[in-house]
Amino acid sequence: MITWIIVADASSGRIFKTTGKIENMALIEEFDHPESRNKGTDLITDRPGSAQQAGIHGGLPPKTEPKKVEADHFAIEIAQHINKKHGENAFAKLVIVAPPHFLGLLRNHLNSNVKKLISQIVHKDFSQLKEHQLKDSLHKNIQKAMAQ
Repeated sequence: MITWIIVADASSGRIFKTTGKIENMALIEEFDHPESRNKGTDLITDRPGSAQQAGIHGGLPPKTEPKKVEADHFAIEIAQHINKKHGENAFAKLVIVAPPHFLGLLRNHLNSNVKKLISQIVHKDFSQLKEHQLKDSLHKNIQKAMAQ
């Protein structure tokens, strides 16, 4: 049974695949969203029309902070990919590792069939860990869920 492990935050994400043990997980996809690393003020430019697109009307501040908008855009990108791959039967179980705020955004955009495949959620930001560090950090948390 193939399990996908999604490790993501608002600006980067990785998908690993395993058929059992964490030690055997392999990186299969990487995502990068540099816009989420920009300062909020850098996401709003002076280009014509951009203020209105960013949610600024009549000199008022945006309804949603630009960084939150970018994080949601990235969550949509990852979720659409996962939803598509589920339709291609690429995995049977899903483990998500993400900080709480990004996890919420990501789950909002997963379809109901994919949500049913989530076997474990880890509310941590491990997105910047190197692969060997990630395996060590996840070993105890995820191994139980994958053995079920």
